[in-house]
Formats: sequence, C-alpha cells, structure tokens
Amino acid sequence: MSSSDANRQPGTRNPQAGEPNPAPSETPQGEDVDFGAFVSSRVRASADKLKGGSPSSSRPTRTASTRQASAQPTVSMQPETEPPARPERGRGSRYWRDSAGATTTAGSAGGSGRGGDGRSGGPPPDEDPFDGREPNAFEGALATAQTWVRENGEGRPWFLPALIGGGIVVLIALIWLLSQLGGGGGGSNVTPTQTAEAVIGVPGSTSTVTVEAGVPTPTVPVVAAPTESVRSGGDNTRNNQSGTPAAQGAIWEQCSVSCLIRVNLPGDSPILASFGARPSFSAGTWSWIVAPPGTVSDIAAKTDQVTMVQPEAETLRLYAVQLPADVSSDDRVGEYGTIVDAVDNVRLIQTESAPGEVGPLADAGYIVTKLAPGPSYRTIPPNDRPKLASTDIGTLAPLISNDNIEQTIRDLQGMGSSDGSGIGSRYYSLVGNQMAADYLFQKLESYGLTVWYEDFITPDGLLLVNIVGELPAADSSKIYGVMAHMDTTAKNPGTSPGADDNATGVAASLEIARILSGYQLTYPLRVVFTNAEDSGLLGSDAWAKKAANDKTPIEGVFNIDSVGSTRQGDAIILNGDAKSSWMMDLMVRVNDAYGIGNAVWPNQDPKMNADDNYVRAQGFEAIMIARELFGQSPYHHTSDDTIDHVSIDQVTKTTAVVLLSLASLVQ
Repeated sequence: MSSSDANRQPGTRNPQAGEPNPAPSETPQGEDVDFGAFVSSRVRASADKLKGGSPSSSRPTRTASTRQASAQPTVSMQPETEPPARPERGRGSRYWRDSAGATTTAGSAGGSGRGGDGRSGGPPPDEDPFDGREPNAFEGALATAQTWVRENGEGRPWFLPALIGGGIVVLIALIWLLSQLGGGGGGSNVTPTQTAEAVIGVPGSTSTVTVEAGVPTPTVPVVAAPTESVRSGGDNTRNNQSGTPAAQGAIWEQCSVSCLIRVNLPGDSPILASFGARPSFSAGTWSWIVAPPGTVSDIAAKTDQVTMVQPEAETLRLYAVQLPADVSSDDRVGEYGTIVDAVDNVRLIQTESAPGEVGPLADAGYIVTKLAPGPSYRTIPPNDRPKLASTDIGTLAPLISNDNIEQTIRDLQGMGSSDGSGIGSRYYSLVGNQMAADYLFQKLESYGLTVWYEDFITPDGLLLVNIVGELPAADSSKIYGVMAHMDTTAKNPGTSPGADDNATGVAASLEIARILSGYQLTYPLRVVFTNAEDSGLLGSDAWAKKAANDKTPIEGVFNIDSVGSTRQGDAIILNGDAKSSWMMDLMVRVNDAYGIGNAVWPNQDPKMNADDNYVRAQGFEAIMIARELFGQSPYHHTSDDTIDHVSIDQVTKTTAVVLLSLASLVQ
C-alpha cells in the first residue's frame, strides 16, 4: 500500500474509482455511538459463504474425553508413504560350479594365489577360495581355466595351447560380464525392464527374475507401498517411460510441510472428503487446497489434474478473482496483485498487503473472495457425544478453562507484532487483522465447527472478513448465536492490542464453542466474530443483512464485548430492547440459579450502540453483554489495553453465565 493509502481513513473511497466520499450513515437507534463510529451505506457482501453452500451437518464431532485445553494436535507433515526401494536382482540358488558345468572339488578350484596342495596358486583342499561367498561369473570362469591348466599342463606338450585356450575362456567371460553391465543380452541376474507400477509396487504384486536354463527361477517380491498415493498426477512424472521411479519429482515431493494445490474436483467431492481435505476456495469443478505431502499424494493418485500453486501453505494475502463473462484480459486483475494461478475464469492473486485493497475491482463486476487458511488438523473423535438435553447444564461451567481464555487473549493482543513485544494491532486495515481472522477460523475448526468467511468491502476499498462457525443440531428451524468483534483501534493504530476490547469477548465465545462442541445439540449454535466494529460497526451490519437476506432463522444472539474489567466490581451490563428482554431475564435467572456471582444490570437504552444494534435492526433479537462501556475505561482504544489490565476471573464469570444461558436454549 502506498503512503497515501496508509493515511486513508474509513469513509473515503479510492480516488481511482472516481467516487465521492460517502457520508457516514446514521445509526439505527439513537444518535450516540458508544462502541463504534459511523456505518457506511456502501458496506456490502461481495461473495457468499466459502464456496460450497450451506454449512454441512455431517462432520466429525468431539467428546469430552478427547477435548484438549487449548493445544492443537501435533501432526506429522512427512509423506504418508515413502517410495519403495528398488527390487534387488535375483540370484540362482545353485552354486557357480554347477552352473558352469565344473566337476571339480574345492581342493581343485582356482584360488587367490595361496599355496596349499603343492600346486602353484592352489589353496588348501579344505579352504573355499572365495571365503564362503558366491563368485561372480568372471571369477568362476577364471577359476575353471586355472584348474584346467593346473591339472593338465604339467609335463604335457600341449600346455601352451591349453594356456591360450584358457585365456580365450577368460576373454569370453569378460565380454559376457561387460555385456551384462551394459544392460544387453540375457543370462542370469537380469533385472526386468522397470515400469512405473513395478517400481512403485502395486499391493499384492510380484516380480520375477530370469536366469540361465536349468536353474530355478526365484520370485522376488516387490516392496509394496501401502497405497498407490505416490503416483501423482498433474505436472509430475507419472507417465515416465524411461525406467526411473514415477515418484521422482512427484508433486507431493515439492511440499516441505504443506502446500497449496489446485485440483480438478468440486469442493464437495467425496474424494476430497475421504482424505479430510477442505478447500480454501472452490469454483465450479476446481478446488484450491492446502494440504501436507501425504494428502497431496493421496489426492494426486485419484486424479491426473493436480497443479502446484505454491510449495508453502501461506494464504494470508491470497484472493480469488472471478472474471466477468465479458472479460478475457488479465490486465485489470494484475493491477491489484500478482497472479499466481489461472484457470478458466478464475485468477488467484497475491496482494502486497493484507487486507487486500480490491474494492474498485469488485465494483467493476469482478467477484473477489478471500482464501481461507489451511485446515486445522485434529484427531477425529468418535460420534458418541452425549446429548445436551440429558445433561445438567450446571456441570458445564467447571469445564471453562482459565488457561484457554488467557492464552487466547495473549495470542490476539500480539497479532501483527513485529518487534517481539507481544503487543500488536488488529486494526481493520493492518495485517494483524487478517492474521487474527485466520487464527480464529482455525480455532473454531479445531473444535469441530463448520467454518466459513463472509466478506465485505469497506468504504475505502478493503476486503474484510467476518468469521462464522456453526455447531450442527437435529433441528435447524431455530439458530442461536454468540457474537464478538475481533478488531481493535487506538490513537496509534499500529499499537492497538485490544486485550479487553475485545479479546475478552472473543476468548469467552471460543470457550463456549469448545465446550458445547462436546455435546449433541437440539438447535444449532452459530459463532460469529465480526470485523471493523471499532471503525464503524461494519462487520455486524454486513453479517446481519446477509442473515436477513438468506432468511436465516436466528432466534437470539448474545454479543459479548469488553468483559474483563474489575473497575465496577462484579457488575455486568446488559442491553437490548423490548423484544429481546427475555434474553436478559434468562441471564438474570441463570446467574442467580447457579450462583455464578455476577451483578447483572439489564437495560433497554438505544444510545448504547454496539454490534447487537445492527442485528436488531434486521429483525433479529439480540443483547449486549459488557462490563465497561466506551468512554468509561482509561485503557480501551489505547496501546495500554493489554492483558495486564484484564481480570481472567471476570471473563470466566461472563463466559459461565452466557454458556449456561445458551445451553438452556440449544439443548
């Protein structure tokens, strides 16, 4: 981004687009903006959920016994299969003397020049001239000639001709040996021509070795690979006819840990699902997938059309651009990033910065979509989760992990930090914002949720994403949600850690998702991390409008925002309207019934503006949960909003009351 771009403020458009700066729109309720600034009427969604339709309800689940506090499972990134060793050449079981037609004993065999039986060069009668090893053809022929000369040369006038004959025998043997080394001719120990299948080793197959007539032909088993996965398609050497192993230069060998590939399979292909591959983006019959070498090998074995896009798994600055039907040139796309892949009407571009400034491209009719990060690999637990409906919800509160909450806050406050201080920024226009989005995507996915990005364009042309995850349930007629904004702001946007505002709300939401993922729900739970709340409540506006347009049956949303302060004791502030007052009443009853210890203050004040206002503006019932409002805390929206000023206990108590309230609704 140029220096002029870096100074651009929300609410301005790219001058190159030739559009005026839009004026901030009024908030739907009240005039004061307590949690954000303006909301532009130009904010809109640019693409549907991560290509592939509605979230699938058929995915791995977690059990309480398999949940880990916050650690990700360790996954080997080594190839799942190694190219098998080349089969060794077979050898006849009969000794060389037999195959050469000799009738001599060990005492008359040619040796190494040692005396033993009174004849020059002969070993002692009980010694093996080759120390127990089997001689090669040349040694055998030489020994035969020496034996013949020794036994027939003494005192015989034709000794010299015999010696010459022996030399001829040696010469013939040498020529034969050289012919074998050169790969021509027949004879013993011949390795058959290697095909790709023979080298790789098709399970259950064998290879034979041809030897001289009259000698048994041994069967040498080929080392069989566990699968055919090393046979890769695309631009590898699968069809190599030169006799070198097909795996040499295979596409999966280009992955050191993980890589990004393009495969000619739709995103919902059962082949991809069978290998646990989740596309980062898909369009038509094409899918772009981040995968380790073993998975790449497995996929490539099933289809010839696999292309290496990049040998690393980085998707932070990658965007998919779909060209309009009347456009064939890539010139305009190239203005917004480096084209790293192209097929049909799709171009993958890598932007100079993240989030990418692609608003003018979207305005021109190009569909721009952020690539999702690689999948979060995890151990798939058995599908034997207990039913939440048969569980005492009071037993859920002790499952909350203070360590998880603290680690999430620390991780988020350090996003985008480049100086090792652990203090970064998730400001909407900085790289830490997209880093946090990728982090939360993978966190939710690691808990077993179906996750996708919902993107939108800011007034200044940046493509931002909301992160949405869903726990499926038996009855999808009603959906309940928990929401928290993941962005930050400060006077100096580059140092905006946002520990309380709002890493605390995000951490609470993640714990709720983690715990409820261990149970079978009656109604789905949707977890939403909104973006650009501190820069105009943009993400919640985009998400709520899309949910309304999709007619998503949202029954109630709990918006958690800034819940780590102790400045007002145990007070927890709720805000909603008359329609959503039942949600506040529920939280009061749950807090009292289970002795959680919050001092709950319900309100119906339209001047308290937060993400939930825009959810209610679309007809959905929603409430806010906070401990300090904007303007009350000396740390919010400053570089001092760090974990040092956060009470983990207060975050835990907030998590408990929201968790049990939601559990009573989705069970």
